[in-house]
Amino acid sequence: MIEFISALGLLAQILGPVAAGILLAVFFLKRFLGWADRRGWIMYTGNVPTWGTLGNAFLEVQACLEPAKAHIIEVKNQEEDKKEQEDSGDPEHPDDGVPPEGSTSA
Repeated sequence: MIEFISALGLLAQILGPVAAGILLAVFFLKRFLGWADRRGWIMYTGNVPTWGTLGNAFLEVQACLEPAKAHIIEVKNQEEDKKEQEDSGDPEHPDDGVPPEGSTSA
């Protein structure tokens, strides 16, 4: 029994510093990556993909396998384009309601 306890003590003496070393390494690695990101060397932080992004990717794959699903993608893209256009404030067609330059109306 005493041998078992001394073996656990030896294991704790070995694993304790190893665990502390791993924690310190991870801490300093994260600090270094954040510093490199701020300097523009790498892109450590950025846009994290959402579940919607994953769903759209699988929808594209499904559209390849089932051509009927391509219609859903077309409708989604049209809705996104329409929303972006409404947000930008641009007219639907560039010449809607605007007379051509240099023309005079009587």
